[in-house]
Amino acid sequence: MTQVMFSETVKQTQRSDTSDKLECLRKVDVSVLEAANSRIRLSAFFATFVFVPVVDGSFIVERPTVTLERKRVNGLSDPHSCAIAQLTIFVDSASPPPSLTEYVTELFPLLDQTSVQSIVQMYTDDKVLTTTLSQAVAVMGESIFICPTYLLMSAFGDRAYKGEFAIPPGWHAEDLEYHFPTGFQPTYNNSALIKSFLSVVRALNTTDKFVLDLKPAWSVWQLWFTCASMTS
Repeated sequence: MTQVMFSETVKQTQRSDTSDKLECLRKVDVSVLEAANSRIRLSAFFATFVFVPVVDGSFIVERPTVTLERKRVNGLSDPHSCAIAQLTIFVDSASPPPSLTEYVTELFPLLDQTSVQSIVQMYTDDKVLTTTLSQAVAVMGESIFICPTYLLMSAFGDRAYKGEFAIPPGWHAEDLEYHFPTGFQPTYNNSALIKSFLSVVRALNTTDKFVLDLKPAWSVWQLWFTCASMTS
């Protein structure tokens, strides 16, 4: 995939005829690279990243999922929260997938059809997910948010805390206005509502109540189920 993206970048910047393509790309004007990046990104599968870090054996020696499964982390604490309606914007509701099989196949192009059908069966059997769109939202959300979150918290163990942002409508990133109220205008204007991240800064504990605080206590996270291995 890395080679594919390199070749597409060369093509988009019209440098295919050069002998040393990498050296030539390094001399391309930044505006040309920016335009190429936008075209490539917009042509990608909805809500997925095209240009990502790759394992080079030197700067990045292994996949982060492998590092987390070995519980190798530098952080002292992991306060983790997700918005209740966070996942909806990551699937194109204006053009929903014609079938869950097609969606999963495109989202995970390296999976064989046996694995694809196993995933499809799991989500179509869920009585809550009654439409292909809702099933696709669940697949996308659990693969990029839910399971990675549990993998990260598992690496931190009893230094991890899990919360859910549920102030309506609870969309992705809507909690930022409460974590950083001086930069945003909170919908519910009460600065004492969420102080969890400041509590971590002060005491490495989300429930350290150093001011009037209306939030409930965050229990130390414990593993209560296991997501499928993300490194296979």
